[in-house]
Amino acid sequence: MQAPTATTRDVRPSQAVAALAENRLDDNLRADAGRAAHMLAGSLGMFGFIDASDAARELEAELARPAPKLAHVSSALLRRLRGGIQGPVALCTDDTSVQAV
Repeated sequence: MQAPTATTRDVRPSQAVAALAENRLDDNLRADAGRAAHMLAGSLGMFGFIDASDAARELEAELARPAPKLAHVSSALLRRLRGGIQGPVALCTDDTSVQAV
C-alpha cells in the first residue's frame, strides 16, 4: 500500500470545494475534506511548505462553516495550497529565522 501524498490527500478537499460551488456539499464529504485538509496542514508544515500549510489550515476552517456564496474563497485557498506545494521550502535555522530553499 502506498502512503498518502499531498496530491492524494488533496482529492477530498478538491471534491468538497467543487461540491460547495454547486451547493451540493454533504456532511460526509465536508468531514472527510476537513480531515484531509487538517492532515495536509500538519504534514506540509512539518516539511517546510509553510504557505501551503497555512492555506490548508484556512481551507479546513472554511469547510467547517461552508457557505456556497463564498465558494470562491475556498477555491482560492485550494489554488494557494497547490501552488505552495510546488514553491520553495522554508527552513528554520537555530536562530528561528526562516530561509527559503
